[in-house]
Amino acid sequence: MNIKFTHRWLKELLQTSASAEEVAKDLNLCGPFEIENFEKIKNDWLYQIEVANNRPDAFSVFGIARECQAILPNFGFKTRYKKPQGTDLNLQPEVSKPLSLKVKIEKKGLCPRFTAIILDEIKIGSSPPKIVDRLNSAGIRAINNVVDVSNYLMLELGQPMHTFDFDKIKNAIMILRESRLGETIITLDSVRRSLPKGAIVIEDENRLIDLCGIMGGQLSQVDEKTKRVLLFVQTYDPQRIRKTTQVIGYRTEASSRFEKGIDAEGVLPAISRAVFLLKKYANAKIASELIDFYPNQYKPYSVSLTFKKLRSYLNEEISPQKVKKIFKSLDLKIQKANSSQVEVLIPSWRSPDLEIEEDLIEEVARIYGYRNIRGELPTGIPPKAKGEVKTFFWQEVIKDILKNWGFFYETYNYSLVSKSELKYFGEDKKAVKVRNPLGVEFEYLRPSLIPSLIKVFRQNLNLKTSLGFFELANVYQHKTRGLPVQKTRLTILINDVSFLKVKGLLEGLISILKIGNIQYLTKESPIYQDGLGFEIHQQKQILGSLGMLKIKILGDDLKIQPPFIIDLDLEKIIAKAHLFSRFKAIPRFPPVIEDLDLIVDQKITVGSIVDLIAKASQLLVTKVEIIDLYQNPKIGRGKKSVTLRLSYQSKTKTLTTKEISPVREKIKRQLVIKFNARIRDQTIQL
Repeated sequence: MNIKFTHRWLKELLQTSASAEEVAKDLNLCGPFEIENFEKIKNDWLYQIEVANNRPDAFSVFGIARECQAILPNFGFKTRYKKPQGTDLNLQPEVSKPLSLKVKIEKKGLCPRFTAIILDEIKIGSSPPKIVDRLNSAGIRAINNVVDVSNYLMLELGQPMHTFDFDKIKNAIMILRESRLGETIITLDSVRRSLPKGAIVIEDENRLIDLCGIMGGQLSQVDEKTKRVLLFVQTYDPQRIRKTTQVIGYRTEASSRFEKGIDAEGVLPAISRAVFLLKKYANAKIASELIDFYPNQYKPYSVSLTFKKLRSYLNEEISPQKVKKIFKSLDLKIQKANSSQVEVLIPSWRSPDLEIEEDLIEEVARIYGYRNIRGELPTGIPPKAKGEVKTFFWQEVIKDILKNWGFFYETYNYSLVSKSELKYFGEDKKAVKVRNPLGVEFEYLRPSLIPSLIKVFRQNLNLKTSLGFFELANVYQHKTRGLPVQKTRLTILINDVSFLKVKGLLEGLISILKIGNIQYLTKESPIYQDGLGFEIHQQKQILGSLGMLKIKILGDDLKIQPPFIIDLDLEKIIAKAHLFSRFKAIPRFPPVIEDLDLIVDQKITVGSIVDLIAKASQLLVTKVEIIDLYQNPKIGRGKKSVTLRLSYQSKTKTLTTKEISPVREKIKRQLVIKFNARIRDQTIQL
């Protein structure tokens, strides 16, 4: 997360002689901070710091000051952070008749800590120049002295807060609950937002007045007429805030902090500091008792670090005294210590981050200085390649094969597609719909690479009509429970070629990968033309499909031959691939090769014909190839012509016509009986 603040603001919370340039340089060296920008503004310096998401305690000026206390002394600077004024006020009513607010939290887990206090005699006006300038430098527009204080403290203490016009809350009641599907709220930016089920909201009397953790509602907005303010400081369930921002597609400075987790122990100092500033700048008087709902208070826990493990991880001898000094500078209280280990108490603001021994080792390493740790190359035998490395290797091999053939360009497309791109694929139910799409073109995670390649094909037809593309990427399919199923596919699109050439390209790829013989089974498909769509099988396993696209998928405006598609399950392909061929002795005796022409119904698959031939041949037919597929009304409606090339071969002798004849007749008889085939004359090739 990015935070912006000025050096003068930091100096109010940090006593140090370090200059702005030195603070920026030293923070950059000791993570989890990265100085994104550092620039001179007027007579001050502005930091823009990227803070790691697991460190929400440092999403503020105070958090950075606390880190500087640990980091800067290692660079020769004496440093001490100090808490801002007013964090420990006695929040007692200052009026004779205190006001009251009825609060109901329907589900405890929604809001781990809820605090609120009513302030009276508010005078709305402009904020002092210091606050206005600091807000502007951080990219936040100044509004009025009440709202500005809440934004100012969000930046200073990392604690978002909200101010309501108390008189606009009907019957002084607030109910914090989950939203119901279909509810809407008009937020402070005057936008009506539709809410998902389960967002955290506040209502008064049947009206939503706050979209918790994200933005307040317009119905309770503080304006120039406000006299009484409800100051509201709290923490929320981070996962719900994150989920809501994703669904509604809107994120704020407040939600960015809430979704990472807020320190519940920091709530009371924050509300106290807010009251202090509102008293100072808005004439506020405390008009109610403090409401503080905090059922599960933070219980400190300890984590131990052994010096032996520290040495083994860092390969550095750091003295126990130095280690303990580092922990104290980070406000980690030493519970126990001896010559072999140290045990520290974890404060609330570091509880999400420091849980195990390795976390403490990381803290020692970054404060000690990664630059001070000796760099040595690892020794020993490198680990063997895992499955993932094998996958990457074969992916590169396949890409190189296709690109070097000269037919294909590799494409990279978005993983998101529109509903219209899926309508011909029968994939609507399998596709995973995105809850907060960027637009109608990006509604679904693609369950196939084919729609993306068709889109690329159409976009490039104005350049030339002979095109070939391939993409190797993940596809996603819906799963009833849990995350979508993710598979890697290889999809090839090529046009202006014959079926035999496409088949030859596929078999060439299969041959180079040493996978073995494949079979083609005719398969009805919503995307392939009838009779020109096949499943690709190898040893009873489906590797993918091959076929010519239906014309309607491309659009009626395209008057060209539809392209062919080869769509392969890459994971299965890689599992069968080999670098080297397996030895197979060359047959000593020549084959007898015959072409078999037959006419069958279109619904009869070539694969079933091949299977029948294999069974009927009594192992004499060692190879069956598809030579031609042909459809024409002249051969009969609903019929197709199939030409197969059969290789008869024996391991022990040269076969004679007399030995082949009974096998041939058996094959023909079985084809007629099972498929009602019409057999044409055969051509014998010796």
